Amino acid sequence: MPQRLEWEPAACPLSGTLAARKFAEADGSGHECEPVANEREECMGRLIGMAIAPKRRGTMQPIEAGEIAVTSGLQGDARGRKPGRQLTVLFAEDWKSACDALGVELPWLQRRANLLVEGVKNPRRAGARVQIGGALLEVTEETAPCGLMDKAHPGLRRALAPDWRGGVCCTVVEGAAVRVGDSVTLL
Repeated sequence: MPQRLEWEPAACPLSGTLAARKFAEADGSGHECEPVANEREECMGRLIGMAIAPKRRGTMQPIEAGEIAVTSGLQGDARGRKPGRQLTVLFAEDWKSACDALGVELPWLQRRANLLVEGVKNPRRAGARVQIGGALLEVTEETAPCGLMDKAHPGLRRALAPDWRGGVCCTVVEGAAVRVGDSVTLL
């Protein structure tokens, strides 16, 4: 079996099952958390970071908790009213892959995402739904890396381009208060 990445097995109800092992072997990632086709069980991860930009193109400010609203995205973030892109979600494993491609470790805030999650695989498709705590989000598109990424670190834009590594843009279906440590479920 391929080597496992830094997942928390207790967070996933599939971990250790035959279906999970088959997926890990077929996928080659070693991550047992994603179910194989026709499995109806869910996989859970957790929210490990939150940030807002009080002004457009402003410095990202980490927060521990906040309100996600249907009308305005993550409270305090200047970008939350943009249709189809109320907030952005970055997947820790994809961020690590991008940094590994550059041979550096960079703070996730340089990606300028609102939410950082771990232990769930990036759905890489519009229409996918993600439950974070009590909030329900719908993926609208890939978060395309922009020129600000190369200002953060040379080559970062290119390293984020493959396989939706830059994360996903979401619209809020159901708002709720969320905090670092909340569960994350792909529906």
